[in-house]
Amino acid sequence: MKTFYKYLFLISISAFIVSCGSVADIPVVKSEPVETKSKAIIKNTIKNQIEVNTYSSKLKVGLKVNGKKHNLKGTLRIQKGEKIWVSLRKTGFEFSRILFTPDSLFMVNYIDKVQ
Repeated sequence: MKTFYKYLFLISISAFIVSCGSVADIPVVKSEPVETKSKAIIKNTIKNQIEVNTYSSKLKVGLKVNGKKHNLKGTLRIQKGEKIWVSLRKTGFEFSRILFTPDSLFMVNYIDKVQ
């Protein structure tokens, strides 16, 4: 039984030594740097710019009012140059709606029933 362990040990050591051999060298290819001018990059970026008229996203807001922390979720909708609409929810119920226009501000508070 001892000879079996000796052969097993010799085989495992030889396998370890063979497996730790060096890997073939990878050739290094040198490339010349590409010269780009910042004006060309800016011009190309402006040319490929996407025109956006409306934007909509979900948001999370953390507020601290009178020492109490409030975490609100909501949606934000923006119509370019016209209005910004924010709807806030707390625990699934709509808490408030706010509408910003270039000349006014409208707010509806559903909790305190204030408009």
